[in-house]
Amino acid sequence: MDDQTVSVEYVTTREEFMAFARWQLWNMKGLRLNGVITALAVVGGITLIVTGTNTGIGALLLAMCAFELVLGLWVARSVTLRAWAKRSAAIASTYLQLSPAGVHVRTSEIDAFTDWSSYPRTIEYRDLYLMEINRLVYRVIPRRAFDSPADEQLFRRLVSEHTTASLRPQ
Repeated sequence: MDDQTVSVEYVTTREEFMAFARWQLWNMKGLRLNGVITALAVVGGITLIVTGTNTGIGALLLAMCAFELVLGLWVARSVTLRAWAKRSAAIASTYLQLSPAGVHVRTSEIDAFTDWSSYPRTIEYRDLYLMEINRLVYRVIPRRAFDSPADEQLFRRLVSEHTTASLRPQ
């Protein structure tokens, strides 16, 4: 391995998977639009109650928004936990080797080398890096996977040079 190559090997934890799932849910445009509509309904319901215009409809609007919020959170969490149950058994370990030429990925299911065009974007999120494969599929790389700060810096440099990177300032 040369000074232009960084390798990481890790097992994704349940907490990291859940953090990624929360990030992915938050970034779904349909859910954000639904959140805006729900917020407007809450404001409308409160306005109807406070002004005394129609307290019954205002209370109904608030109750429906509360129900949607609880149901949405419950469904999102249960879907995510089911996805984790399926995925965690399939992938025990992930090995990545990144170099100027591309990315080598090895798991229990794949062993492949791809050039950087397979990863158009990289996003830094809390304790994770997300390398986008397409709008719904990401390679999740936990920060703890790096052996040293120098390895993480080399990773940041490589993804900055070869992908559209949204990284936090150092």
